[in-house]
Amino acid sequence: MPPDNWAGYVAVVSAAIALVALYFSAKAAGTQARVADFNNCLEVVKQLGEAQRKVRDANDDAGRLFEFRELLNLLEALAKLYNDRKLQSSTREYVEPFIIESWAWLRSQPEMEPLIASSITGDETYSDILRFAKAHEKRIAALALAYRELATQPKHPA
Repeated sequence: MPPDNWAGYVAVVSAAIALVALYFSAKAAGTQARVADFNNCLEVVKQLGEAQRKVRDANDDAGRLFEFRELLNLLEALAKLYNDRKLQSSTREYVEPFIIESWAWLRSQPEMEPLIASSITGDETYSDILRFAKAHEKRIAALALAYRELATQPKHPA
């Protein structure tokens, strides 16, 4: 093999190695992005649970309204990510029932209706929650009914 061809062979081998490294690097970045996506959603779900407890445990109407709006803001953010398909499929599968259950619970609580009404101040307010709710209306309605029925059942002592 003539010495002047060595440079060409080395360049081809280097390019091939670089392409393989780029492929595996892109694959690893995609996996990291999916894991980060799921972890971020888990954090939002955790925050939603905390927000629901704060609404439930608020001591006065002003505090309850503030906490309720914070809860709706978190639900709106999650619904927007879901509606705009910004979540990976496994994360979407996890988030969908959570939003359905959260919205159904809110809709099943009579004391939440005035809070919902007073929180919607315009056509765009919580539009992604409402869009999500419309797309999942039957499941939300059935679950809200089940929550209402469960709340009216007598409590049995343990």
